[in-house]
Amino acid sequence: SIPASMIDTTAIAAVKTALGTSYQMELLIEAAVNAKTWLETEIFAVLGLYPVTKGNGQLSVIRIAAAGASVATITHDSIVANNGTPLIGWDANFASIINVVTIEYDWDGSEYLTKSPEITSPASIAKFGRRALPPLRSKGLHAALAGTTDLISARAQAIVDRYAFGVPLVPVTVFLQEHL
Repeated sequence: SIPASMIDTTAIAAVKTALGTSYQMELLIEAAVNAKTWLETEIFAVLGLYPVTKGNGQLSVIRIAAAGASVATITHDSIVANNGTPLIGWDANFASIINVVTIEYDWDGSEYLTKSPEITSPASIAKFGRRALPPLRSKGLHAALAGTTDLISARAQAIVDRYAFGVPLVPVTVFLQEHL
């Protein structure tokens, strides 16, 4: 078991508040499972969260960030070079594009009975083609629980909003110098 002091309950409570405290999931574990894989599959993926280990060793979760507004533009003139080798680069990371999301839920013990409507980004589909995420699934989401369809729609929309135009990568070369 994990000592309570190793869980960042403050950050988890903040994420719960940000997602909405009225949503519910109903989960039943009937056999031994890998806790990390189970949490990632059943809870984190459908809620747009990912686990982190903080610098102090505490376990926590972070929500995927919404795409932000540009704060600067990288051009050929703004790339600093060292002996002709660029120190900063740009990768549009088109492989990260997700413009269609569906979530399957209402697990009956053998199959998912309900599939959410597709949440899409028509502008992204027009520009890059259809790039669907394999359906997210959670045995804890049930239509009979209050707010489930609202939660599913909001989380699927957040994933599409974040990844519809990719998540650019900016590789940077740095030189570390040790000062004694």
